[in-house]
Amino acid sequence: MTVCALRDIQDTGFNPFLSDEQVFGSIENPWPIVAEYRRASPISVGSYGSVFGAPPDPSTIDRPQYTAWTYDTVKAVLGDPALFSSTIVHKLAVEKAFGRILVCMDPPEHTQYRRFLQHAFSPKAIKAWTERLIRPLIVEMIEGFAGDGSAELVSQFTRRYPFEVVFRLLDLPAADVALFHKLAVSQTFATTPYVKEATEAGQNLADYFRCLVAERRKKPGEDLVSQLIAAELDGERLDEEILLAFLRHILNASADTTFRTTGTLLVALLSNPALIAELRADPGLIPLAIEEALRWEGPVTSNFRTLTRDHEIAGVAMEAGAVVYVAQGSANRDEAYFTDPDVFDLHRSREVRHMGFGSGPHACVGMHLARLQIREAILALLERLPDVRLDPAAGPPVIRGFAFRAPPELRVVF
Repeated sequence: MTVCALRDIQDTGFNPFLSDEQVFGSIENPWPIVAEYRRASPISVGSYGSVFGAPPDPSTIDRPQYTAWTYDTVKAVLGDPALFSSTIVHKLAVEKAFGRILVCMDPPEHTQYRRFLQHAFSPKAIKAWTERLIRPLIVEMIEGFAGDGSAELVSQFTRRYPFEVVFRLLDLPAADVALFHKLAVSQTFATTPYVKEATEAGQNLADYFRCLVAERRKKPGEDLVSQLIAAELDGERLDEEILLAFLRHILNASADTTFRTTGTLLVALLSNPALIAELRADPGLIPLAIEEALRWEGPVTSNFRTLTRDHEIAGVAMEAGAVVYVAQGSANRDEAYFTDPDVFDLHRSREVRHMGFGSGPHACVGMHLARLQIREAILALLERLPDVRLDPAAGPPVIRGFAFRAPPELRVVF
């Protein structure tokens, strides 16, 4: 049992779960606005958030800003880290809360450290986690409300299960689960006016993990922390500061995107009972449903890079040091690549790769784990909630946000 103490932030009343819509937007349908910008120009002047009236990122307010809207321009930016760097802007913003995580690095440093994490998230490891931990946890959580005949799936399941998976992978004390969840989500506010709370939350997690790593060095186990400490590739071990940053980030990089995608996929399925019937008849279609959810309503709609030299795209001249936002959600609905892009189509052609997990060298390192967790969650819900359907007494479900997308609630009966 760990003796490391986890501290709350000083403003103990700060609630990142209630603040999500206030900061990341309560807009239900940003796509007509996004389409208007995409059709007007592949690149526009201004940040992605400014289109929706969001307050500027305090760390980038003094820099020229542009947004890439089309599939081609988004792919070009994400695929060229030498020209569009992840280092400068992320160092100003995200690194304050998370430390030196992969999204704050460019190759070759990024390539070096990504190898360790790819090794940790190998197919063999994920398969073992599924059987030993992920599947039993999901079943346990669903059984907690399966006898009630109704549920609010966001608060009772989708928001909780991916974080619980991470806690168990790290073998953290059960008593710390709620505070860990709060601090992990608070870190995501690093590029908002709540940067103080985000930074403090990140520092508190860093202090805790530093203590935990010291404990696991003395007494290693089979948990992910111990595995990362022991990992050695080509005679190299993971730098401790990078390890601490990764441990802080995994709670969001894996769990937050998984919770959001699970919720949006459930909105699509429950809004069309024929889709649920199709998946019940052929569970092998669930991976296709996950890919379409990631395209149709990806959990993160935009990201950003810094231009390392003067450059022109699609006739728009941009200066060195400018912040270039990439609207991944817009790229995923680009009519030039996706027919009827606003429609959730289970049987859509997969010839064009979506950007729900990003693109290029920084594509999400935990994407395979996320896909597996969502598949297990949907499969278990269909198996254990007979005739699950939207609660007729509740309004139609909605997905909200312009930067991070998810349904705030999802009421069902069964």
